[in-house]
Amino acid sequence: MAEKNKKIAVIGASIIGLYAALKLQKKGFDVSVFEKNDRVGGKLCSALISKRIEQGLTIPQGLHEREVNNILVHFPKQDIRVSVNPSFLQFERRKLDEYIFNLAKEQGVKFFFNTEIKEIPQGFFKVIACDGSLSELRKLTSKDSPSFRLGIQYFVERRGQEEQIEIWPKVFSNNEYGFLWKIPGKEFIEYGGIGQAGNVLEELINLLDRNNIVFDRSKIKSALIPQGLCFSKDNNVFLLGDSAGMTKPTTGGGVIWGMTATNILINNFSDFKRAEKKIKRFFKPKILKGKLEVKAGYFIGEKLSLLLPKNFSIDADLF
Repeated sequence: MAEKNKKIAVIGASIIGLYAALKLQKKGFDVSVFEKNDRVGGKLCSALISKRIEQGLTIPQGLHEREVNNILVHFPKQDIRVSVNPSFLQFERRKLDEYIFNLAKEQGVKFFFNTEIKEIPQGFFKVIACDGSLSELRKLTSKDSPSFRLGIQYFVERRGQEEQIEIWPKVFSNNEYGFLWKIPGKEFIEYGGIGQAGNVLEELINLLDRNNIVFDRSKIKSALIPQGLCFSKDNNVFLLGDSAGMTKPTTGGGVIWGMTATNILINNFSDFKRAEKKIKRFFKPKILKGKLEVKAGYFIGEKLSLLLPKNFSIDADLF
């Protein structure tokens, strides 16, 4: 049972911050969200999110652009069509963020925009830090720090009828792994990449050039993608989402992982240390498995792709 009349501060109106605020308010807490920007949304994200999102949120008809069942992966010697199960829902990310924001506001969550938090706010029963990959509260309360990759996006106006989502796995210098992508949307085609800073930008420019797209540096969007579990040493502060490095080692996606960690936290809200242990128990094997699968998958794709079947299925929330 929730403890009534308890004030909770959520730092950051990311999708995970919004989701945590909504769930905690429904539990009977008095939740305030503090966001340094003037509105929700705007985070770099391809907005391909598995249908598992429906386990935590009711997604109304028309909120997502389409359902995606497969992607085309371009290895050096062979193209492979990968089915994803559960399938992806493709969103315009800002619309998804605004939808959850409205749900939270209707539930009674209070929002304070243009308010940057650089220290632990006082007067609150608990503080949930969802303030991003460079979290100020993580710096204050945790000895842990995630590793980082660079994610970049570039949008061009859509002119054709193409629907196929395409992926180009890349092995950069120092055996660092990453990939490029092409995701057609309703109005724009999103090109993007994740990997080492200098390498991934160069590879993206080459991909744009192959598609006869003139690169305009002013149009590029970028963000640091954290990876690695981080936890607060303060018993009244809990890190979630990018603040905690809760992203998949395979793709850098973090929405489903962040929502799952939020659910575990809320089910153990009376004891943050117990919640931490359960989150570690749930995610650490998946992180290890993901890292091993990345190394194996990229090696096979680079060296032995002709041995792979041309069609197979994966659970994209794990791989």
